[in-house]
Amino acid sequence: MLQGNATGVVFFDFNDAFGSVNRVKLLYKLRNDFHISGRMLMFLIQFLSDRKARIKVNGLIGEWIESLVGMSAGTILGPILFLTHVHDIIYSFIKAE
Repeated sequence: MLQGNATGVVFFDFNDAFGSVNRVKLLYKLRNDFHISGRMLMFLIQFLSDRKARIKVNGLIGEWIESLVGMSAGTILGPILFLTHVHDIIYSFIKAE
């Protein structure tokens, strides 16, 4: 039995994690935390801008709509950008103490 010790548990729900990324915050982190600038930053801004999405359910495909948040999980850059977006998540828990 633990006496006088605290135990913490953190649960992550990555359901649609790629779709919940705030692109403005991601670009801020890329610039300030990873020091990405110049042509690479411009490429990433272009990559994340003017995105469209549609839903497919039971073989039915919806209309294309403008996507203002998130990124495509089906791209090569998607997982890399997601990891850069969550790289500092531990600091959210440290500050909470």
